[in-house]
Amino acid sequence: MFSKSIAMGLASAGAFLALSLTATANDYYVSATLGSDRNTGDRPRQAWLTLTHALDVIPAPRVGETHVIHLAPGVYGPELGEQFPLEMRPRIQVVGDQGPRSVVIEGSGTEQLLRFSSNSMGDAQSFERDSVLRGVTLRSAGNGIVIDAQWARVAPTLQDVEIYGIKGAGVHLLSYGTSGLGSFDPLLDSVVIWNASPNLHVGVQGSSAPSSLELVDCLFRDSAANAIELFNSADSGRLYLTATRTRVVGHGGDSVHVSYANGARVYSTFQACELLQSAGSGIHMLCDGNTGGLTDLTLNHCTISGHAVGGLRFAQNPRALLSSHVARLDSTILYGNGDDLVESTLCPTVVQVANCDIGDGDYLGVNGTFSADPQFLAPEHRDYRLSFNSPCIDRGSAELLPKGEAMLGGVVPPVDGNLDLIEASDVGAREFAPLCLVSDAVLGGAVELEAWGPRAGFSRVFFARGLPLDVPRTLRFGDLWLASQPLLLATVPTRPDQPSTIVLPIANDPVLIGRSFTFQAYASTPEGVSYPAVLTNAVHVTVE
Repeated sequence: MFSKSIAMGLASAGAFLALSLTATANDYYVSATLGSDRNTGDRPRQAWLTLTHALDVIPAPRVGETHVIHLAPGVYGPELGEQFPLEMRPRIQVVGDQGPRSVVIEGSGTEQLLRFSSNSMGDAQSFERDSVLRGVTLRSAGNGIVIDAQWARVAPTLQDVEIYGIKGAGVHLLSYGTSGLGSFDPLLDSVVIWNASPNLHVGVQGSSAPSSLELVDCLFRDSAANAIELFNSADSGRLYLTATRTRVVGHGGDSVHVSYANGARVYSTFQACELLQSAGSGIHMLCDGNTGGLTDLTLNHCTISGHAVGGLRFAQNPRALLSSHVARLDSTILYGNGDDLVESTLCPTVVQVANCDIGDGDYLGVNGTFSADPQFLAPEHRDYRLSFNSPCIDRGSAELLPKGEAMLGGVVPPVDGNLDLIEASDVGAREFAPLCLVSDAVLGGAVELEAWGPRAGFSRVFFARGLPLDVPRTLRFGDLWLASQPLLLATVPTRPDQPSTIVLPIANDPVLIGRSFTFQAYASTPEGVSYPAVLTNAVHVTVE
């Protein structure tokens, strides 16, 4: 298939996460179809039958060592002999070798499926990021994954995991230590959770050490309850959430529900995230304890839309006089909600706002903030990409994300979205590109591109063999990225509300694997630009 890089830049941090198996790893094998727990488990032909047995008999890794359990395709459930919850162990990596669509851990509908736990003073085991669950699906249980920390740090990595059909929480995190003990700090990378209530629950109680959670490229959808719940009642305890390129859509409660009490503090940062279409609010911050606390919220390049109650909503118990809400909004869309921004009357909330689109007119004119229809492409189909005529294009703040960091959808800002020869970041979670790759492709399939431009204009799409130039050739009508002689692929008409589609068939020939191609368009400009047409961004694809 094709890998893709749009608008020239470094790939996302999540895509190159350092989770590769180390040279000191020992490999073990489990097969639901060919294994036996009487086997040795040290090679595929001697695979064990159950993950329960593998986790029980594998020796503890030495310092600097990891053990890897390879799961062959199949369904691992009670009828096979699995016993739940599966107790994960430090520095052991459970890996579905063919990905989550092929490897399923299935319960009977009520139990916890898998647990990372440090809840006993005697063993007080600590999990770091080299404790990994990757490439599996979990389904049909009371809770999917439980991460609890009472005596030590629990910070595993969940990567390329799908969780659904869960009666309780898809992932449940809890820190309830005493005297500053017990904390969690997991990484969820490319985790999809749906049909769980809630998708993700995060709680801190007692007098735990500071806990945190990082979400990268995750999708939480279609829960009857809240999607993400953050609760901190630890006396002066701290809870941190960082979410990057995470999408939350279609819930019966709030997309993100934050509650705190007893002087606790919750710090949350959302970057290039979409929070969409709930029966509640996009983000609901609630102080529900008499002794108050603090919430500190940062929204950079986010889109919050389609919520029945509110987009961003702050509320508190009137008796909680010591509570404080602090919010910083930059290059964020709050539009199409019951009330786009609802602040508490008891204490200040928004301390900083810049270059946002807030539909109800709050902070209109403050640091470039405006109120206008973002012109989403098809919100009725959950498609919140911007159209070419969107007022959010090229109006965002610069350098809010680390250099080379992609927005939701894979485009790296800044891009010349409105074809005026000036590159600038957009408002919202997705950077608009006049030329974009919208589908992966396989041998025998096709590369599909979308081209945008003004009404009654044109886009001539060219391609060339090889990678794009390291440094483009600067022409008076734009930067040329094509490294070799360009070939015309297609000329299509443009319009501002819908893209034109270009399809390039791919021969079913293995010789194409590993070959690279770069696409770039020469497109009509809107009124007011000195040139009738300019060069767009480039798109690079490599056959894999």
